[in-house]
Amino acid sequence: MLPYAGAFLAGVLLLQFFATLPSYWLLVLLVPLIMLCYYLRPTVAKIVAMFASGFALTLCDAKHKAVTIPTAWESAPQHISGQVASLPQFSQHLVTFLFKMDQPVATLLRLSWPQPPVKQLLVGDSWSFTVRLKKIHGTLNPGGIDYAALDFAQGVRATAYVVPGSVAKHLSAAGVSYWPALLRQTIKQRLQQLLPQQPMLPWLLALLIGDRQDFSPEVWAVLEKTGTNHLMAIAGLHLGFMAALAYKVSAWCWRLWPRLLLLLPAPLFGASSALLLTSLYACLAGFALPSQRALIMLAMYLVATLSQRVISLWQAFASALLVVLCCNPLSVLTASFWLSFATLALLILARSSVLERRSRWQHWYQHQVLLAIGLLPVNIWFFGQYSLLSLLANSIAIPWVGWLILPLCLVGLALLWPLPLLAKLFFYLASVNLHYLWCLLSWLATWPGAVWHQAVTGDGFYHAHYGYLLAALVAVGCYLLPAGFPGRLLGMLCLLPLISTKMPSPAYAELKFTLLDVGQGLAAVVQTQHHVLVFDTGPRFSAKADMGAVVVLPFLRNQGISTIDMLVISHGDNDHAGGAAAILQQLPVTEIRTSVPELFSGQHATYCQAGTVWEWDGVVLEFLYPDSRHLHLGNNSSCVVHISNKAASILLPADIEAPAQRYLVATAGKQLASTIIVVPHHGSNTSGLREFINYVHPQYALYAIGYRNRYHFPHPTIVDLYRQWGASQYATVSGGALQFYFSNTALLGPSLYRQQIKRYWHN
Repeated sequence: MLPYAGAFLAGVLLLQFFATLPSYWLLVLLVPLIMLCYYLRPTVAKIVAMFASGFALTLCDAKHKAVTIPTAWESAPQHISGQVASLPQFSQHLVTFLFKMDQPVATLLRLSWPQPPVKQLLVGDSWSFTVRLKKIHGTLNPGGIDYAALDFAQGVRATAYVVPGSVAKHLSAAGVSYWPALLRQTIKQRLQQLLPQQPMLPWLLALLIGDRQDFSPEVWAVLEKTGTNHLMAIAGLHLGFMAALAYKVSAWCWRLWPRLLLLLPAPLFGASSALLLTSLYACLAGFALPSQRALIMLAMYLVATLSQRVISLWQAFASALLVVLCCNPLSVLTASFWLSFATLALLILARSSVLERRSRWQHWYQHQVLLAIGLLPVNIWFFGQYSLLSLLANSIAIPWVGWLILPLCLVGLALLWPLPLLAKLFFYLASVNLHYLWCLLSWLATWPGAVWHQAVTGDGFYHAHYGYLLAALVAVGCYLLPAGFPGRLLGMLCLLPLISTKMPSPAYAELKFTLLDVGQGLAAVVQTQHHVLVFDTGPRFSAKADMGAVVVLPFLRNQGISTIDMLVISHGDNDHAGGAAAILQQLPVTEIRTSVPELFSGQHATYCQAGTVWEWDGVVLEFLYPDSRHLHLGNNSSCVVHISNKAASILLPADIEAPAQRYLVATAGKQLASTIIVVPHHGSNTSGLREFINYVHPQYALYAIGYRNRYHFPHPTIVDLYRQWGASQYATVSGGALQFYFSNTALLGPSLYRQQIKRYWHN
């Protein structure tokens, strides 16, 4: 069965390399191929048929989810109706949730409702709203996460917000099909009432109902550094402990009445109870992908026990893989799919291999070592990092959570309604243990070198050198060989290509310039042979939407950059300076230059004084503006940097407007001449001084703008002005990250990242 499941998975994966969705007619071409294979060899035909089935099912699912939101709908408010499709997340003045829109088209939205007049918003309730829609777009940068892919896999095709002052109408209550989500919401509300001031409540909600919305970025950072974030996703570990506990308790209770044993043996009753309770627990987790996979395998094992049949682990694995892919074939776009099934495959391999086993604890420890080695390629591939403390942290956290904290939580949940005071006691004990576990993990996360960041050429699953991954899989396979097998440890050298690859640095007097895609904001990186300059850091909208953390830092780590020689924050606007704090927390910065040093009270920041010239590795950099007379003028105090080598030059003028441009024309004149300009103020009509553009006379004009930004940048008159000077114009909104390479003799580029990794979900 495993070969058939593998063929089905291969068919699913094939579609993920298409830039546009093919026509259904492509499927017709597979029919004669299957018939030919069947004529030659029936077994091969079955494998080809499974491959074609995987491809066909994924194509149908992708076509179904690829709902087109008409562009005209983004220009005016739209009246929509549908159902609340996820647990609402409440903040001080906003509630966000997934909304299953029925009218005017059927699709899924991520909806925000500012200052909702209702105190309770129940999952499954039908509402009608007047909203402003925006298609899913997402930023695209090397090293960053492709959020458009994750949204597409989930079926989310647009974001929307309820128009303030409009009438929202409640149409009907939730139907029967929403009872699992309503149960989860009811439990969450009950716990919030019972434990209103409990700081560990987000952890309890994660362990009980799989709701991790209330975790702060700081908590996730600690969990990632220690490799324990999987503990907060209800999966095989949790369901396995649940099944074991339910089996032992129910079988023991059944044996207390001998007459019952005549009706049904205790092991069968224990297996039935374990299957029922684990199914309910997976339901409380919202049937997330890890819980789906674990429940399917556990159900197959328990059903085999009930029917007194034997089923191999690989049969259960293949069945789980097929069921998960049939339910949602696009789950292959998520890292959780690969981590979940890779973990399971490693555990099965360890069980079937002849690794030396001396005791139960040593056997368990061998499994942890195997997971630490085996999951290293997957983590580096998708996240560009790996926790070096995962083995130590998990050796402590897994038994602590599984054998103590989780049972306390489950007993508290069982008593939540009949005996709330007793339930509160169990939740208090669980919270105390979670608090001490959190203290331990926080302490471990402070260890130097807790996380190893490794640049992987390309962008994870979508655009990379797959040979590195294959070599790493060979290394893991060698580790599974019997102890003493010739070349077993030598095979581990196959990990070296993955863990030692580095992005090449520019040669002497050459440089690489990258204008990052941070939406409506600005962030750029200049790399010379031995130095790095970061110019602005993009916006920070919230603790969970910080472009410094989600775009700039991943890009720097993707490039193998561990130190920033100079951080330039042009001025104090959020769209330029918002991400600075995240970068300063994570990477050492040698020098900060800015027009607003007061923003960096705890750092040594100095003014970007006009006339400051320095050289890095044969590349000349100079601040052209502002001088001491042009400070505290907002946009017109922005730092202006000119960077050049023998072949070309760049001008980074941030948000300067006409007055500052006029001053630069008078004072800098021909120094403004540049091959590339990042258009001032994102292409605002107030920043298009004709004389300024004439002196710059660029070959390339770059716009750092967001999708359908509210300012409607770039202004058509600005676009027309640069067109008159013959400049080639590119925007991050359509090209993703824009990259140029300055050699000693020529300018190479631009490289448009969105075109490099274009897939069908980007359309």
